[in-house]
Amino acid sequence: MQSYRTTGCEKLGHREFTIQLEEESPIPDLHRILSDYFETSIAEGTVFSPGETVQIGWSNLRLCDRDDGTIGVEERQLTADVQWTESVDRALIDTWYQREVAASLGLLDELTFPTQDDAIMVAKCAENAMNVVLARHPNEGMDEGISGWSLVCTEEHDHGERQFLPLIAIAVFKPSLVQFLALPHDSVVLALYGEKSGAPTGQLALQPYVLRGGEKVDPLPGSYLAALGA
Repeated sequence: MQSYRTTGCEKLGHREFTIQLEEESPIPDLHRILSDYFETSIAEGTVFSPGETVQIGWSNLRLCDRDDGTIGVEERQLTADVQWTESVDRALIDTWYQREVAASLGLLDELTFPTQDDAIMVAKCAENAMNVVLARHPNEGMDEGISGWSLVCTEEHDHGERQFLPLIAIAVFKPSLVQFLALPHDSVVLALYGEKSGAPTGQLALQPYVLRGGEKVDPLPGSYLAALGA
């Protein structure tokens, strides 16, 4: 377990935070996403208390008391019932990738984070399909709690029965799609899997294509998505 403690809160009259990661992250200083958020918010006058929830990226996090006097941070487990654990690996990695995807497309200023509990409309055929279409519809007149996202398979057929699921369900049966969930409304992701140059024979890799307003958006040279689709 990796533990990190904020250092800029006590001088502002607030308790410090302890941020825990279960695994050593391959992303340098990943914990800074959360520590910077807390320190900046406190400098602007926000007061945080154990028991309340905060949203980082699309993730809901819960604050808790720690025996060392700091405030701990818990993330939700990917279970049907709501359970919490004092680590934030998945929340921070998800946020990092969601930002990288948007930056790859020149859409960083248009990031639109939903929440894990917001609803996505999923066709039954998409749940077990390898290739899918993830589309976020325009938000005019959209009810609160609806993400705007829908998910269908890529086959040309009647996609049949559809149901609303919480977005957190996507992290269970389509985890590779989580990185696209903060793209703005009127975005479409065609998520295809195929063999990648240089990869072992038979190993399939995600090859996404993104459209905005019906027009294909090419990743910026040298960006994360450019490397993913190479």
